Parts: sequence; structure tokens; C-alpha cells
Amino acid sequence: MKHILLTIIFSVAFTLIGCSSGTKITGTVKFSDGSPVSFGYVAFDNGKYCFVGAIKADGAYSTGLVGGKKIPIGVYKVYLQGMVETKEVFGGPNGEYILSSETIYHVAPKYCLPDTSGLTFTVDGKTKAFDIKVERYAATARK
Repeated sequence: MKHILLTIIFSVAFTLIGCSSGTKITGTVKFSDGSPVSFGYVAFDNGKYCFVGAIKADGAYSTGLVGGKKIPIGVYKVYLQGMVETKEVFGGPNGEYILSSETIYHVAPKYCLPDTSGLTFTVDGKTKAFDIKVERYAATARK
């Protein structure tokens, strides 16, 4: 009986320790000229978990507390979401038909995928800030 009680106590203790490790990450997303990226999302993805935080107008973001859970310790690929707009270009006096659609990239497209962003962050339970610098997209691409 004593061994069963000790097993239960250690199991609960290890579970609590495992749940408390990790952290909440905050930071800013700015263009290389220092101006803020003012919308979109920052994603931290390790292949098993993906945590996403909204970017505010001043470029600040915060992520890691989803349902009260912190980002677990580990290495994460970091990328941006919501950085592309598709606008329909209407023609005719009352906008009766679509002439074309226009894709507008706000940051260089490489930052929008985990495998091409070149951004990684190691959650170690201590470091809680990660500032991100990105390049603007140089032109508007038409489809």
C-alpha cells in the first residue's frame, strides 16, 4: 500500500512539474526600417504544437497561454500568418463584374511559411521575449 501511495504522489508531482515548464512569449514584429508590422499573427510551431499570437497595431504580440497552457520547452519554427491580402478589382460603373484579383504581400513571402522563414526560437522556460525583424515585400504581384 505504501508503494502505491508513493507512486501516486510521484506521478502527480511529475505531472505538475511537466505542466508548469514552458513559458509565455512576448515581443515585437518590425520591418527592417524599424516601423511596426501592424497586423497578422506570429506562429510558433514545433511540428507537434502550434501557438499563435495576434500582432497589435504597435507591432507587439503575445502567445503561449492557450487554455491556460504555456508553450512547452523545445525548439520552434517561427513564421507570420495573415500577411497576404487578395483584393478583387471590379469593373463597370456599378461594379457588376470582376476584372481581376490582386494579391498584396505585406512582408516578404518567405516569412509566411515555417520552413522558409529562417526564424527559430528555443523555449527554455527562462527567455520570454523574442523580437522579430522582417523585410517588406517589394512589389504587388497580380494574378
